[in-house]
Amino acid sequence: MFASPESQRRIRILLFLTPFCLGIYQWYRLPLTLGNGYEPVDVARSLVEHGTFADPFGGVVTGPSAHLAPAFPFFLAGLMWLFGYTLAFALSAVAINAAMHGLHAVLLPRLSKLFFGSATPGLWAALIFVLSPAVQFLPGWEVMYFADGLMLFCLVSARLLGPGRGAPANTLACGAMCGLLCLINPVAPAVCFPWIVVLLVRRRVDPRRAAMSLAGLVLATMLVCFPWNLRNYLVFHRWFWIRDNLGQEMYHSNNDLASSSDDVNNMRGLHRAMQLHFNPSEAARMRRMNEVEYYRGRMAIAVDWIRRHPSRFAALTAQRALEFWFPNPALAAPSAYSIWAITLLSLPGLVLMAVRKFPATWFI
Repeated sequence: MFASPESQRRIRILLFLTPFCLGIYQWYRLPLTLGNGYEPVDVARSLVEHGTFADPFGGVVTGPSAHLAPAFPFFLAGLMWLFGYTLAFALSAVAINAAMHGLHAVLLPRLSKLFFGSATPGLWAALIFVLSPAVQFLPGWEVMYFADGLMLFCLVSARLLGPGRGAPANTLACGAMCGLLCLINPVAPAVCFPWIVVLLVRRRVDPRRAAMSLAGLVLATMLVCFPWNLRNYLVFHRWFWIRDNLGQEMYHSNNDLASSSDDVNNMRGLHRAMQLHFNPSEAARMRRMNEVEYYRGRMAIAVDWIRRHPSRFAALTAQRALEFWFPNPALAAPSAYSIWAITLLSLPGLVLMAVRKFPATWFI
């Protein structure tokens, strides 16, 4: 599909510039996505103004925090340190996030080449990415940084662990990359570890060496994350993996008023009733208890509700699993229906991949 190196270069430039410009336009239409009340921005302000990773809830003082993974708030804090909490900060964050959208489109054909031996499926994917509203422009969140990071991990690790390679240092480097991704989003091993298994199987590494490689991968990942986990232990006196907010999310999502859809919960006023942004008394309680203990209490309330309402919990869980692939179009119908279309297209795509025996089928 690429006729010449020159045409390849032009296509890559077009793939980059189109989502970049669309991202800038979306922010222009919705300029509040870096304002007060966006948790990464609030933590970044705390880092710059007070030198503490704290107070993620819209200016409400709640104390030291591990509510978020650290990398993205530190990144925003770096921009804020350079430009202050000004329009220049917002423009820089928006421009970099728009560049991440452009990079995403550029990486899709490369990833397609790795998975299928052809850039053509990736070009179709990039076209869908550019033209559909499935992926929203969110410069105040880490979503696109993490997505691009996972794609780069697959590409770089395939090179490091390719045929004729695979030295222990290469596996450790892959683990270090996975650790950095964990500091953006702690679910990174759910993608990184299976992909390394795929690479080891494709190289037909003997089981003993494969086990050693995987052990090195896990070790390097843990070592990169250890300083942050140690910080959390020293601050909160408990060990946990990167973030501490599971109890809060379970509490918000499992109660008498909860819907399976976060948008519907927001429309019903559940966020305003339960989130600390809007509840000074609960914020003061967290400040007295510390964040981890407060969230443990929230988890206990959620678990008690689940025990008393097992069928309702099962229904909410099943609905959320379905809505991951077919989102509720309550507030963002164009985005939701675009994801519906992508999901429906992916099903025959997976069948074709299996029939044609692409090595990446089971990983995907």
